[in-house]
Amino acid sequence: MLLLVVLAALGAAGLAVWTELDLPPPGLVLRHGFTLPPPAGPTGRRITAEGVEFIEVGTGCYRMGSTFAVRDGDPLRELKEAVLPPPRGPTRVTLGGWPHTAPRRVDHEVPVHWVEIRRPFWLAVTELTNAQFERFAPGRKRTWPRDADPVVHVTRAEALAYCDWLSKRSGLDVRLPSEAEWEYACRAGSATEYAFGDDQALLPGHASFFRNSREAAVPQVSLRHPNGWGFSDLHGNVWEWCADDWHEDYRGAPADGSAWMAPGPGRGVVRGGSWADGESECRCASRTDADPAEHSTKLGFRPAASDR
Repeated sequence: MLLLVVLAALGAAGLAVWTELDLPPPGLVLRHGFTLPPPAGPTGRRITAEGVEFIEVGTGCYRMGSTFAVRDGDPLRELKEAVLPPPRGPTRVTLGGWPHTAPRRVDHEVPVHWVEIRRPFWLAVTELTNAQFERFAPGRKRTWPRDADPVVHVTRAEALAYCDWLSKRSGLDVRLPSEAEWEYACRAGSATEYAFGDDQALLPGHASFFRNSREAAVPQVSLRHPNGWGFSDLHGNVWEWCADDWHEDYRGAPADGSAWMAPGPGRGVVRGGSWADGESECRCASRTDADPAEHSTKLGFRPAASDR
């Protein structure tokens, strides 16, 4: 702890040194020392509420964000640019337009930072389906015809209304996952681009995206391999609403796994990529913004929950 005392005495300069050394936040070090608890993974508890199966995820620490990101103000930018390939395509992923050529390094996935998930939480095994959503909204017109197709054209308000409805029937506090919870579950203990590693050639077995999907027959949920914690379609299929408001990058982001809200109305956060997107959009760290009133064939959601 002597290092903490010295850096604290140095004030802002000490914090800059701490950050440059890429050390965990001082608060986490004070709680756990320099050996942070790893992601615990599923606790073994499962529940089903109104046809939706949830897995409980345990606590732990992980590094959130993209290890490929480089900002203009980075003093090591030139060195990193010489070592890493330059980004391809636009600097932001959008929900529309072809072709999808997101960069491997995007500014809104930085800085990579430590997050501690302090409380276990529940997350749905799959994206919400037509059949599951229609228990809440019977008679709703389907975009895709099958019961097991993901429900799409869902605004953030509609997703939150479903969560409120399920809370009253499940005994859980149902909500949208925070970005930190979503990425924690997507990574499933990994520190790679995808939960299964870095090899994009393996992605067709784990994700429904533009190379193995088409708009006339959007994939049903759970067609691809689940990740190591049992969750399906966190890579690809449809973008998923998170609870957070949009921030351009992670400077100032909470380190406790909570949703990061902005004052006043703003844009929402969606995660995971979709059937119409490319490999880069389906990475664990991929994120983009959407109007809360967005209706899209590429956009759905997956509920999370906490014990009351």
